[in-house]
Amino acid sequence: ISRADIERSQAFDLPALLRNVTGMEVAQNGGPGTLASVFIRGAESRHTLVLIDGVPVNNLNFSLAALEHLPLSNVERIEVVRGNVSSLYGSAALGGVIQIFTRDAGAQPYASLKLQAGSRGLAQLQAGAGMKTAGGTGLSFSADGLNDGGFNGIDQVKRPGTNPDTDSYNRRAFSFGLAQDIAIGKLSLK
Repeated sequence: ISRADIERSQAFDLPALLRNVTGMEVAQNGGPGTLASVFIRGAESRHTLVLIDGVPVNNLNFSLAALEHLPLSNVERIEVVRGNVSSLYGSAALGGVIQIFTRDAGAQPYASLKLQAGSRGLAQLQAGAGMKTAGGTGLSFSADGLNDGGFNGIDQVKRPGTNPDTDSYNRRAFSFGLAQDIAIGKLSLK
């Protein structure tokens, strides 16, 4: 899933984006911010390994990653491997692997701004920018804010006097990246 695919999808969070991937089912216990489970090719959700820039982020207790809290504003691309790849990635990858690559400064400067609004008080603002200097120093920044008013699972007309529970959700995420290209003789490191 490329950056262009992410922007074209207009998904407001990672579970909403992954719902459109073939061979993958995403179950969520409510609206935005609630627990999301990913099932690749019918395997249990705990058998899906999630990596961010090569680092596993699965919870050690339940082996689930908190996909519902990862903003898309700092994601460059996502690679999905379907099927048992435990021989390469370990026992957490019996169902497959979701590898998320974050944005870096890149060769060309970029800037982005995205604003979305929807029903039930849904509002999202995403902003990001990145550039690389002539000296090889890369700077990148992203910010994400999401508010969702939630919804009441109980019909107050049919059950008057019950406690309304809208389960609203608010997320604020910021990231800053600093990278330096290093050249040693003819050897160049990134």
